[in-house]
Amino acid sequence: MRIKPLTLTIVAVALLATACQKNEERDTPATEVSEGQFNPGKKLSKIYQTVQVKMNGVTRTVFDNILVEDWTWDGDKLVKVDYYSSGELEESVRYIYSGDVITQMQKTYAYDDIVYEDGKLKEIKEYDLDGTLLRMIAVTKRDGNKITEFTLIEYAQDNALPDSKHVGALQNLLRILVPDNAAEQIATATTKDIAAKGGNVFEEITLIWEGDNIVQVIFDHFDYEIRMFYEYDNMKSPFHGFVGYIGRAMYYCDWGSRNNIVMDSISAPSMGENECVHFTYEYDDDYPVKSTHYIRYNEVDGTVVKQYVYVE
Repeated sequence: MRIKPLTLTIVAVALLATACQKNEERDTPATEVSEGQFNPGKKLSKIYQTVQVKMNGVTRTVFDNILVEDWTWDGDKLVKVDYYSSGELEESVRYIYSGDVITQMQKTYAYDDIVYEDGKLKEIKEYDLDGTLLRMIAVTKRDGNKITEFTLIEYAQDNALPDSKHVGALQNLLRILVPDNAAEQIATATTKDIAAKGGNVFEEITLIWEGDNIVQVIFDHFDYEIRMFYEYDNMKSPFHGFVGYIGRAMYYCDWGSRNNIVMDSISAPSMGENECVHFTYEYDDDYPVKSTHYIRYNEVDGTVVKQYVYVE
């Protein structure tokens, strides 16, 4: 299962940082689902997580079955997700609709406006609470109904290096895509780029599909390139079609892919990063109820177990 899939986040000294249709789902291809409408066949209620790390032959439990996500529904509409870190509430995201389509995500320190054109996703704009535009994700290419390229634009704030909160917000967007040290390097480099240019910088994100799943994501940003590779099972993902994941964390596979990731790897040669995560699942009614993530980072082995509870 790929819920914010914990991509690559076991860190040194054995501390793992977390983050690595209506009632019946129609058996239609992923590309036929209306963009912005999230109508899973089974609705998530809560997600629990257990984390163990093994270092120098010693296994230690970091977290034991703690709540990491709490989903609130109003009938068939998802209205809020509470995200927890180390047992404490980290962020609440509320979803605002126009009809059945998600058009805004309200977060703790910012909000995202989602723009559609002819029923298709066009762009997501993130603003801070005073209405200043921080970043924008814009669709630039499609192959039929499939999105194949995004552009991520970062905007300068007062033509100066953004403050620590802005850097923190950017790193929060990146941290579930790449290892922590790489995310920090990217966040720092990007904010310096913004300050130096006195305007904005952009990054191209390319999506490569096989059937109804995204098998590769390429991040191209000036002097570095990151490639993410994915393999899938043939079971149903409860996150398919959830545009909220694109806006919150840019994790495109959660939104785009119909099935569950069984292998997730990263290649970032310019940063010295190469990592691979494998997943196994237990299912009920074709949906995952438990996932086990096997991660190796440098000399540390980690196991992350997630339990998925659905609305009855």
